[in-house]
Amino acid sequence: MKPIILFLFSFSLHAQDIDPKSIMKKAFNRDEGNTSYGVNLLMTCQFKLVEKKGKSKKKCASRPRVKEFESLGLKVDKDGVDKKNLSLIKKPASEKGLGFMQVDYLAAGKSSDQWMYLPALKKTKRVVANNDGPKTGSLFGSEISYEDIEKHHEDDFTYKFLKEEKIKDALTWVIEMAPTQEKAKTRTYGKSINWVAKDSYLLLKSEHYDKRGFLMKTYKQSKIEKQKGIWIAKQMVVISHQKKRMSMLKLKTVLINSLIPEGLVSLRALKDETFLEEGLQKVRSEK
Repeated sequence: MKPIILFLFSFSLHAQDIDPKSIMKKAFNRDEGNTSYGVNLLMTCQFKLVEKKGKSKKKCASRPRVKEFESLGLKVDKDGVDKKNLSLIKKPASEKGLGFMQVDYLAAGKSSDQWMYLPALKKTKRVVANNDGPKTGSLFGSEISYEDIEKHHEDDFTYKFLKEEKIKDALTWVIEMAPTQEKAKTRTYGKSINWVAKDSYLLLKSEHYDKRGFLMKTYKQSKIEKQKGIWIAKQMVVISHQKKRMSMLKLKTVLINSLIPEGLVSLRALKDETFLEEGLQKVRSEK
């Protein structure tokens, strides 16, 4: 029995050395470059389970809705602002010009500001929560909710290290995360379980549970690569278990640390198609 006791004691010491809050802080604030430009494909559908070789796989039950959009990201890091992101649909033609913008802040407890631009109405609509609860709605009709893409602050959650696990060839820490009592007022989820890659601090997988403990969503990121020293995931799949729907986001093109002026990631650019297009032409030329 002695070797087993020694092994368990050694594992216990190793687990105690792992600081889950520090790991998640690095995941929340990992280097994504000073600027980014991307051309993205977003596909959403109702899914069904299909048996193949003794395993159940999720497949679209009907033809997926496909949208293509361009995105811009800018690291600001001043005046309390952390980052700004802007996305604009290019296809299908019926939704061309529909836009989204998000501003993330450095301070804990301060939620991201989000806006939608509706070209048919030539109107910018701010995304707000009802009665100080979670924000409702989703990014371009996908299973990616506005709440999911807000910036997280490490002090808004409590953490528990669960285990270490391998996802394909990647070693990960598995960490449970629950909102503080104050943060829980604006969260749909009661807890999340995150698989954090040890080399990149990318969240390779996340499971989100409602406040009754039932699984709501699973996020998976794959096709990981490095560009200019920055780790990026070129594919993300989101499964909404309760709605039986899924979305896939693919990066067709990505440029890291290209020249993007701050004015191009702004509400003016979101509303002024000519101004934004002139700026985007210069960014695209760097491809």
